[in-house]
Amino acid sequence: MDTYKLAQELVETDPVESEVIFRRIFKKTGLNLHDTLVNNYKRTEGLETLIRNIALSARRANMFLERGSKEQDPSAKNYVDLDRTVSEISNGFIINQHNLISETIDKNPVVAPSQFWRKHLINHVKMLIDDGIDNFKRTLGHNYINFLNKSPASIHFKSHLDLWKLHGSTDVFLIDSDAPGSIGLKADVQHFNSVQINNAETWRVYTFLVSLMWEYAIIVDEHKILTRLQEPLYGNPLKIRRRSRLIGQDLTHSVAEYSLIKSKTNLQDDIRVLEIGSGYGRLAHLYKYLGAKKYVMVDISPAIIVAQNYMHNIMPNLKYFDFRPIDNFQSVEREFEEADVCFMSADQIALLPDKYFDLAINVCSLMEMKLETIDYYLKQISRTTTGYFYTKQWTLQKNLQDKIQLTKDDYPIPSDWTQIADRVDPAFTRLFEQIWKVK
Repeated sequence: MDTYKLAQELVETDPVESEVIFRRIFKKTGLNLHDTLVNNYKRTEGLETLIRNIALSARRANMFLERGSKEQDPSAKNYVDLDRTVSEISNGFIINQHNLISETIDKNPVVAPSQFWRKHLINHVKMLIDDGIDNFKRTLGHNYINFLNKSPASIHFKSHLDLWKLHGSTDVFLIDSDAPGSIGLKADVQHFNSVQINNAETWRVYTFLVSLMWEYAIIVDEHKILTRLQEPLYGNPLKIRRRSRLIGQDLTHSVAEYSLIKSKTNLQDDIRVLEIGSGYGRLAHLYKYLGAKKYVMVDISPAIIVAQNYMHNIMPNLKYFDFRPIDNFQSVEREFEEADVCFMSADQIALLPDKYFDLAINVCSLMEMKLETIDYYLKQISRTTTGYFYTKQWTLQKNLQDKIQLTKDDYPIPSDWTQIADRVDPAFTRLFEQIWKVK
């Protein structure tokens, strides 16, 4: 029997095998699935039909595999499903840690936060104090890459409507959700123009967008991560479900980023990863779940405070190297080497060993830095990394506070790096993604 026809017949009876066959057929085209999803890619009718079949079989395969998935979120044992949870971390601790980290970083003017970030750090700390660190996924989390969109006219929404035309899934309507509650959806209003999801209509738009994003992640998730890994309850995420399964923006971003990196590199899962501007740890969670040997998170405050608290709660059995001021690397080398996850302030990247990492990552924060800081970090990546660098940034970033405007061609990439991927992010066309081979 024709292989294509066999895969079609297996969609309902054996969707897992059907998906494997369709993906194998696609690979024989010599194309990269991630590239063909970009809206301006010249797809033939046959190629679009094949992508629809991959989407359909993957969706059915996920439904089958999720029935046997009993993954337990370690943070669930302490979780109370209320609008506001009670934090075990005091406001005094947050303020003291924020001051300590900020003082440490400010000793090195090159990595000190830009005016753009200095303006917002105060607001970010205020969010943690006002609404609790245990609710950060409804407040601070929306200041990273968990975008608040309340209008179908937004570029983010339009990007996913274009993808929807391609995969045509009706499962996007199978949404069940709880109203946001008293905490709602907050962001830094000075930064995000007071975007609030504060009524039933905008909430419907937002939940539909998340469902569209989930569908896109299913297509690119060749490794079936979405059937195994769930959005952790810690941080009090918004309750949006499909077939009783909690879904969210953050996990879709992480799966899409991981899948692109995997498709373009020869990296295995047991690697050492450096992430600069690591936020609260969404990618760290995914990479450690999949078996990364070590994950080093470099950031400013209060992100480090949130990330430490988050990772300790959702993966309590790992060994951690928590942030502390360091005079020299030798004094902490043994503890650093024994740790699975390390938290370091921006200035401490200079202490890390040469050619130590297999992969370096930066998602949407280089674009918000001073030019000298961008140059410094790229040179540190060149020194510490012997594999690849993945970057995702705005195609055009206007930093009014620091009087800087950046396009993707303005980043001072070292001349001895080789570009192996460069595309517009099909899930949000204001962003570009690149992967570089680091020499």
